[in-house]
Amino acid sequence: MKMKPALFASFKVRMMAFMMGSILPDCEEASRRVSAAMDARLSLSQRAGVRLHLMVCKFCSRYEKQLHLIRNAVRSDSAELEDSSVHLLPETRQRIQSAIRSSSDQD
Repeated sequence: MKMKPALFASFKVRMMAFMMGSILPDCEEASRRVSAAMDARLSLSQRAGVRLHLMVCKFCSRYEKQLHLIRNAVRSDSAELEDSSVHLLPETRQRIQSAIRSSSDQD
């Protein structure tokens, strides 16, 4: 019986995932690690596990892309706030910046 190339590739990926079960995190753990990787460097085994999981899970891969999109949007918006034509009192600007910093420190 001859397998179609797409089916064979999918089968190979699933077999690799099955054999790497001890390294491959589930979706919940992978999403935690993807999020944590944005703030700190993961260990080699954690990075490898996340990369393997992202290769086989389109949902977690989308989640990672969404996190990066949100992060870049927030960064660009905060940079625009500094350069915007909106005139805020220095005290108000400082209070907003402090609130943003403290909320990111709590996460």
